[in-house]
Amino acid sequence: AVTLLDCVLLHFYITLNNVMKNLSITIWVTTDCNMNCHYCYEGKKNGIYMKEQMVPSIVEFINKLIVKNESQLCNIRFHGGEPLLNKTIIINLIKGIKSIETKTQIIFEMATNGYFLLDNEIKYLIDEIDEITVSIDGNRYTQNLHRRDTFDKDTFEVVFHNAIEILKIKPDIILRMTVTPDTIEMISENIIFFIENGFKNIRPIIDYYCYSWKESQFKDFQIEMEKVKRYIEKYPWGTFNIAMATPIEFIKLGKCNGGESAFQIGTQGELYPCEIVVGDDSFLCGNIYEGVFPEWRNTLNEINNLEIVECEGCNFKEYCSAIQCRFFNYVIAGRFNKISDTLCEIENLNYILNKQN
Repeated sequence: AVTLLDCVLLHFYITLNNVMKNLSITIWVTTDCNMNCHYCYEGKKNGIYMKEQMVPSIVEFINKLIVKNESQLCNIRFHGGEPLLNKTIIINLIKGIKSIETKTQIIFEMATNGYFLLDNEIKYLIDEIDEITVSIDGNRYTQNLHRRDTFDKDTFEVVFHNAIEILKIKPDIILRMTVTPDTIEMISENIIFFIENGFKNIRPIIDYYCYSWKESQFKDFQIEMEKVKRYIEKYPWGTFNIAMATPIEFIKLGKCNGGESAFQIGTQGELYPCEIVVGDDSFLCGNIYEGVFPEWRNTLNEINNLEIVECEGCNFKEYCSAIQCRFFNYVIAGRFNKISDTLCEIENLNYILNKQN
């Protein structure tokens, strides 16, 4: 699944954690994948699977975090690769985590490429997981353009059929669209296609790893999202949650809390502060057996306290994920305190579109 960097989700989780002191835990159950999407930020897959014997240690680690943080809410996401390639461990993790005696509300989430969603075990998971996101870029042409399987075959028919089946069970299913320079002028067409097939939660996400974006294309993005806004204003059924097209309340963001109340658990039990640096041992901040390394808090504070000079004077900076997401800045722009031009453009566009609501 190509779920990160999904800046909409990242923005939501970190904001929620900072404001309410909640926990966000992502568990990487495998790095393997059955698809070969052209834009995948994870690159070549090494096919590592989390082992069953790790389940008790992960459950114990999560239990300790819940007790330590006195959290009201704990979001647990299953991630890959394609997480359903290791579906048995997800089932056992859910059973183990649900056995924890706590007043903390635990919400299970999963992002999937939607290819494996029909057998009985996966139907069980659909029932147990509170929020399911299916990565699908649009109609047949758009989906098949970049989201190919490992044999370079089309994927639309299978994924769209499965998404429709999930929709019957979970009306709040989320569709995640990756938008690339060659699909930007199809955004409204694809979102409207999904709406007309009954989907209401849709997240078009720019491919931040692409360095060929042109300034004019961000204007095209705005035009496309304005078309979507006009469309849903006239649509007679229900309410929608479409990123950048439906109103959101901007909340002042705090500092990155990676390794404090937001954790990535790797396939070997290693801990990282952010999805974008999983696998990079220079950002290893602990493991499920020993917990967070004592020196990590100082490291995180140093990173958070780096001044971002280019953002001085921006009226939106207190609400901007580009200021908060320091590890994203490092990977995309080369420095913790250097903003990605693409992310800056999208954050500004998000502000413009919402100010019009």
